[in-house]
Parts: sequence; C-alpha cells; structure tokens
Amino acid sequence: MTREPHAGHAPPPVDEALELVVRLHLVPHPKGLVRETYRSESMVPGARPGILRASSTAILFLLPAGALAFTGSVRRALHYHAGDASSST
Repeated sequence: MTREPHAGHAPPPVDEALELVVRLHLVPHPKGLVRETYRSESMVPGARPGILRASSTAILFLLPAGALAFTGSVRRALHYHAGDASSST
C-alpha cells in the first residue's frame, strides 16, 4: 500500500496509527508502543557488575504526539518514519 507523505510533518491519522500497531505487533511500553525486532546473541557487560546485556538491539517505537525520543547514555541510532520529526531529538 503506497501512502502520500503527511503535509507539514503532521502526526499520522489515528486510523493509520492503529494500522501500524496491528501490522507491526506493537505492545504497550511506558513511553508509547514498542516491539523488539532484533537482539544480538553477543553479550557485553551491563551497567551493574555481573549483569550482561545484548550488544545490540533494534526496537520499533510508536511515540504519542509531543513525546521526546529516548535520551540517556546508551548509544542510539534514531530513524524517523512519520509524524513530527522535531519530537525525536
């Protein structure tokens, strides 16, 4: 299905957002909706001694209008797909 870009980077219409939730199998998360699409088998030390974490993950997020993308010390590559790109800083 081909979609025209949203003029002025407006948030996607509600029906399009609901379609994404269903099609991408997103589940609730405190900051929006999420689905992990990749987790590396390679492990690295975590923030606490004796704890290991995956060296790389890929996660899809659907954030509500006005929400800021995740911040913190973890290195991230953020990919903007639709909505207001200024809220993904």
